[in-house]
Amino acid sequence: EHTSDEHGHLNMASFWIPGMACFTPYISMGSIGDYKKKVYFQLRISGLYPSAYWFGQALVDIPLYLLILLLMQIMDYIFSPEESEFIIQNLAVETLCIIGYVSSLVFLTYVISFIFRHGRKNSGIWSFFFLIVTLFSIVANYLNEHAFLGLFLCTILIPPFTLIGVLLIFSEISPDSVDYLGPSEQQVAFLTLLIPYLHFFIFLFILRCLEMKFRKKSMRKDPVFRISPRSSAVFPNPEKPEGEDEDVQMERRRTADAVAAPDSEEKPAIVASCLRKEYAGRKKNCFAKGKKKVATRNVSFCVKKGEVLGLLGHNGAGKSTTIKMITGETRPTSGQVLLAGGSGGAPLGFLGYCPQESALWPSLTVREHLEVSAAVKGLRRADAAAAIARQLIRASVRNAARGALLTTHSMAEAEAVCDRVAVMVSGSLRCVGSIQHLKSKFGRDYLLEMKLKSLAQLEALHCEVLRLFPQAARQERSTPAHSVSS
Repeated sequence: EHTSDEHGHLNMASFWIPGMACFTPYISMGSIGDYKKKVYFQLRISGLYPSAYWFGQALVDIPLYLLILLLMQIMDYIFSPEESEFIIQNLAVETLCIIGYVSSLVFLTYVISFIFRHGRKNSGIWSFFFLIVTLFSIVANYLNEHAFLGLFLCTILIPPFTLIGVLLIFSEISPDSVDYLGPSEQQVAFLTLLIPYLHFFIFLFILRCLEMKFRKKSMRKDPVFRISPRSSAVFPNPEKPEGEDEDVQMERRRTADAVAAPDSEEKPAIVASCLRKEYAGRKKNCFAKGKKKVATRNVSFCVKKGEVLGLLGHNGAGKSTTIKMITGETRPTSGQVLLAGGSGGAPLGFLGYCPQESALWPSLTVREHLEVSAAVKGLRRADAAAAIARQLIRASVRNAARGALLTTHSMAEAEAVCDRVAVMVSGSLRCVGSIQHLKSKFGRDYLLEMKLKSLAQLEALHCEVLRLFPQAARQERSTPAHSVSS
């Protein structure tokens, strides 16, 4: 009777556990969306550890999945009252297995999400895959008449089947099955309870290796994954600057001095030295050699501490590529970037970065996004509230050991916020200096052109223009039009 209760309970479990395995991809594949929206990159730039990101996800996903699985287990108990004695005796074992099983499947899904982060979410496909694999394992073991070796191999090699496998193996430990198992296999049966936790640590280690191998370099040393910031190789720029403006040449010399100088309080917050970025162009056919597209050419500039530098230029000028090289989102083909606190000494804590993409969670308000960012940066609650209430670029930079780089199309916006402006054209730096310096150097006169219906109004109009613009000079005079410049 005891044996029949065991098999009755396990037969019920064989129905609802495969169904529950299907839920994992729907619960734990949110990181693909974070990657595509660049939320993960935004958090990494803000100083979040990779391990903190994944364990933060797990703190939500594991309890949610565990709750669903436990509810299904309770439903199983309710509809199987005749098996209550067996259920109570094995409640601790099943609960222990379920916790390990949920943790292992969630982190298996994280590994899958990482590997396929460039593609679609495809939760439905992976859910169907988990279901088919679990059902196939159940049928294979049933046809094999529960041979212990085959059951053990399926349990350790097929994570979605592990919970059913552990329960099947553990159910064989009874006074009637000693001859069937033998003393050594009984010990193995007890050790199978640790298989879900073994899977969990294996998937956690794989995730750590993937982060270290394929992600961008970490801002700080991760205390859990033990990933340290790595210095990138610096390649010399193959092009020599030609025909540069004298202000750009002066900025280049200032940048070279900053690169060679030792770390000190006077060192700029951001040093971009000889940055060049090439992208592979499209091939006309599979045998043709693709022509490389150069996005930036030998760009050098500094952002001093306490300074806001504006990077101006039209679409395609190279502004976004320059920002991506500074933040570490893309690696420069040649040249290097030095950030205050990020070279030769303690690793850089974090960057404040506002991308042009909408790297936001749709379910959070603006204030909640700022609160998340403040928590990642380690601000206390009171300090975070004060910082959120300000939202001012100049106030956060002024009188602080930090600098800011702003990319914009608007000269008016740059004039309102920036101390200096650098103008990029076709991937190169064309001019750099204060707004007033650039206006006085490159500014042109304004041309006012007016058309009159009657020449009788010409002299009166000219007098009115001179009253408004005393420095105006008449440029030309004709019957249909009148124009002046100032």
